[in-house]
Amino acid sequence: MGTPSDKRKAADLSPLEEIAKNYRQALVDIKTLEAYAADLRKRLIARMGKAEVGKINGVVAFTYAKTDSYAWAKFATEHGDIADRYKVEVTKVELDKDKLLAEHGGLLEEFRTRQFLSKL
Repeated sequence: MGTPSDKRKAADLSPLEEIAKNYRQALVDIKTLEAYAADLRKRLIARMGKAEVGKINGVVAFTYAKTDSYAWAKFATEHGDIADRYKVEVTKVELDKDKLLAEHGGLLEEFRTRQFLSKL
């Protein structure tokens, strides 16, 4: 959990040890519930087949209808010969981040993002 030469500011979370333990368990529980929900969703979709509406006791409970979106990458993988004929070059304008950091690093510090990671 860091080395003696670690210069980052540290907070003593010892009084929150129980909260940290519960946090770790909650992350495990979330993964378990997400897997369970994904399995239930898969079973519902399989039962619906090609239907766009699923009813329970005559009441609409689920819909599984087509949208205006397409799985373009999957199409290009499966039909590369056709996709190649429709490729276009796109020019993209973006920030020169390295130059901006070099010239205005101090100004950018307030925009630096933070990420919370568990090291336990």
